[in-house]
Amino acid sequence: MLARDGLLSAPYRKQVRMPAGARDTGYHYRDRHLWLTEDRDTVYVRTSFGVVAWPRAAREVACK
Repeated sequence: MLARDGLLSAPYRKQVRMPAGARDTGYHYRDRHLWLTEDRDTVYVRTSFGVVAWPRAAREVACK
């Protein structure tokens, strides 16, 4: 839905492999840990169920 609405630069992907160069940022919430790669176009979230990939927002997103 987010990619279809033009909010994301690429589709959200679930159940992906963590890239070899990814590093743990230290940010976490419960079992969710945020990982980044050098290009920072995609963030990876590792959970107890696996890894999901969130692409960069297509434009700035903010609350009104």
